[in-house]
Amino acid sequence: MRIAFLSNEFVIEKPDSGGLGNYLNRITQVLARQGHDVELFVTKYKKNTPDYLNYNGVSVYHVPILKNHRYHYLRKLDKLFLKSPWWALSEYYGIASSLALKLEERHAVLPFDAVQSTNCAAAGLFVKSNISRPHIVRLSSIRELGLSTDGFLKSVGGRLLIYLENKSVSKGNLIYAPCAFTANYYKNKKKKNVHVIRPPYFNEFIHADISHLNLPDRYMIHFGSIGRVKGSDLLAEALKLVWQKAPEFSMLWLGKERKGGEMKEYRSLWGDFSRNIIWFEGMIKSELYPLIQKAEASVLPSRIDNLPNTIIESLSLQTPVIAFNGASVDEMVEHGKSGLLVEMGNVEELANAILYAWNHRGIWLENGFQRPVILDEMLPENAAHNLLEMIAKVKDKNVAKL
Repeated sequence: MRIAFLSNEFVIEKPDSGGLGNYLNRITQVLARQGHDVELFVTKYKKNTPDYLNYNGVSVYHVPILKNHRYHYLRKLDKLFLKSPWWALSEYYGIASSLALKLEERHAVLPFDAVQSTNCAAAGLFVKSNISRPHIVRLSSIRELGLSTDGFLKSVGGRLLIYLENKSVSKGNLIYAPCAFTANYYKNKKKKNVHVIRPPYFNEFIHADISHLNLPDRYMIHFGSIGRVKGSDLLAEALKLVWQKAPEFSMLWLGKERKGGEMKEYRSLWGDFSRNIIWFEGMIKSELYPLIQKAEASVLPSRIDNLPNTIIESLSLQTPVIAFNGASVDEMVEHGKSGLLVEMGNVEELANAILYAWNHRGIWLENGFQRPVILDEMLPENAAHNLLEMIAKVKDKNVAKL
């Protein structure tokens, strides 16, 4: 099968990219290894990035943002009046239009059997309807919940971003999400029929030597992006309670701030105990994985999430997870078996769970770490089969309409 993927993010330009980039890296590799003809169209941000390259058997086209007169008009309008987060309204237009043009250019050379886009940046907004080429949309986020939690939803521009993403989702012949949390949100709030297809997972990097990093003997880890969506602010509050009873407690924090200055605020809250936190703003996967594996637990108390890559990586490396119960985390972490789940938003319970794990020194799970069954759905062959089966069903329905 010949399949196109459209995205605003991939691991070549962003090696420490989030769940979307990592998902695309894995699913495209799996499909290519199975003999499918896979092409990935991704937004180009850096001038020195090649427009085309073969990446692990996948044809990757880096597509510059189309900056025509409409783009510049939207840019000015956004800065003056609309005030969208990150001035992103013009970027959404430029990303979606440039990806659609490149897709059609390649489709004219050799037609695709299917195209998959992400809702992020409304990547599939301008994809042409084609009954012989079903359009699959993957829900990689719940944008309005994220913007609301980060405090970006007040402007007209913020609401327009959500509108554009919703329009791009409505283009899909089939819509799916990696977790029931996101699927149910779209079903209940937007009346969309959303399927659940788990992403593939495999460890694509050889673990690097991290002996040079001067790490504490014992630590827990909080990684991904840093901000309210990921519960970093609530964890910051919980740590004050932890240090009252365990002043030696240490953590690694890894990731970029969702809003500038967040770590400065947390360090101000922690005072002298800031020395117990080591923050790496960026970390390549080959170094990240051994850091996770060495940690006594990953503390990942997301308020909102979408089967987060951080949880998948931790569980796959047999590092238990401490988190809030909900936001799709509960679909992976089994309380008492692969981690501890506490009441959503409860800082005191979060602190108590961290202290319990810390004080029991690696024996805080009654029968040791037990691998969650959900990871079987993420075995590469299973995840690819489930996606291809969905595509085949849509194609069969379209053929029946002809």
